[in-house]
Amino acid sequence: MGEPTKRGCLVTCLVTGVFLLFGIAKIVIGSTYYADCLLEPMVPIFLLVSACLPLLFSRHAWLTIRGTKDGNGKYDLILSIVAVICSVAWLIAGTSWVAPTYNIVMSGDGCHNGDKG
Repeated sequence: MGEPTKRGCLVTCLVTGVFLLFGIAKIVIGSTYYADCLLEPMVPIFLLVSACLPLLFSRHAWLTIRGTKDGNGKYDLILSIVAVICSVAWLIAGTSWVAPTYNIVMSGDGCHNGDKG
């Protein structure tokens, strides 16, 4: 691979910054309402885990993007597969917790007033 361009570095930094801000927002919202969401108690936990899960695989992703080879091709492949499976499984679990509450939240009877719907 050639030298990274300034534009490529800028785009990478901006995308990383946006994902970092979304992660911080998930952590703040999840921790703020950790014990206060009576509608579905797993939603704040879903937010916290979905914000922290990418951190577990960030080193691997960074090495893959940079094209750094450490001689562990099979390990990299296995770790990538595990990362994708964990992310998809957590997304499915979170969707099963969030989707049933959509109509209740949109009608105004959500977590903030403690109604069970």
